Amino acid sequence: MIAVDLAILNDGLQKIGYYKSEFISPFIINDVLTTPEGQLGQMSMPVEFWLSSDGKKTYMVVRSAVIGGQMRAFSE
Repeated sequence: MIAVDLAILNDGLQKIGYYKSEFISPFIINDVLTTPEGQLGQMSMPVEFWLSSDGKKTYMVVRSAVIGGQMRAFSE
């Protein structure tokens, strides 16, 4: 996750949303990617989507686990 977080910060990705599913363990993390000039108190969700600055790449970052071996149901 550290490598993903560094890529997000270094490439200037913009958070465009998140994904909620009954098959993903719910949790919220506070201030995962806050930089000194950033706004404090930002929340990170279990699955987030990020867009590259040129708009050509979309990243899906999964910070949580799939519940109870439900990977097939989650992927469908």
